[in-house]
Amino acid sequence: MKMKNRVLVIMFIMQSIVVFGQDKSNINLLVTDSTWNQEVFHFPIPFAPEIKFDGFEDARFPKFWANKDSIDFWSYVFVWRINNPVELTETVLERNIEMYFNGLMNYQYSVALFLKKETSSEVTKYAGKLKTYDALVTKKSMVLNVTAEHFYCEHNKKTFIVFRFSPRKFGDIIWKNLEKVKLRYDYCSR
Repeated sequence: MKMKNRVLVIMFIMQSIVVFGQDKSNINLLVTDSTWNQEVFHFPIPFAPEIKFDGFEDARFPKFWANKDSIDFWSYVFVWRINNPVELTETVLERNIEMYFNGLMNYQYSVALFLKKETSSEVTKYAGKLKTYDALVTKKSMVLNVTAEHFYCEHNKKTFIVFRFSPRKFGDIIWKNLEKVKLRYDYCSR
């Protein structure tokens, strides 16, 4: 990447943080080490106002997520804390992630496909793929592998969905790093 383009990408990312990021001082739903960056967005998310949730997103990025030559490239984790009751299905996940990436990338053709993978009394897990456009770094189409974990807190009626994304195949070393990012043990009280 030419130096001029690299500077423009960095300026765009920094502007996105200033414009879209919110106060993160009291919002900390995910456990990471100190090398991960954080962004927080409140619903309605400025770049995806079509998503009709009440709550916020806590997003975490490894240090080199914007470096196309790094294993961290486009790999990150975020959790949505949703205050209003939501019936979660594969279709609801797909539609909301498509709206999210369409807004984030200023692109109207993102396509997500989720399949239910596993259900227990505490969590429902999904795995899938998202085809979208990388407007931030490569300016090319990309496919992200994605997992989603759905947690519901009965006592306060809050839904938590932890998403993990990477263009790398499931089982790649980056997925071990993404899996280390966990929802806080006391998430129901937050």
